Amino acid sequence: MNEFLPMSLTVTRGGKKEVITVSESVTTFFAPAKVMAMNVIDLLYGDAAEAEKIAGHKPLFTKEEYLDHLNSLESTVTFGC
Repeated sequence: MNEFLPMSLTVTRGGKKEVITVSESVTTFFAPAKVMAMNVIDLLYGDAAEAEKIAGHKPLFTKEEYLDHLNSLESTVTFGC
């Protein structure tokens, strides 16, 4: 697994930024999983009040409306030489 290159991740937790440097392949897989687990813990803390806010959120677009909107933004520009 030597094909993975070292990388840096910037994580904001509790208002503080922390830079995690990943230099080995095992950490490459576990660092994002740990960040996701921390997010879940933060959402579930305090009787899951934050998770309840997210669960009650109504999206602005349906999936079809969102895809139509993205397609409407697509354009092609050709420059002459």
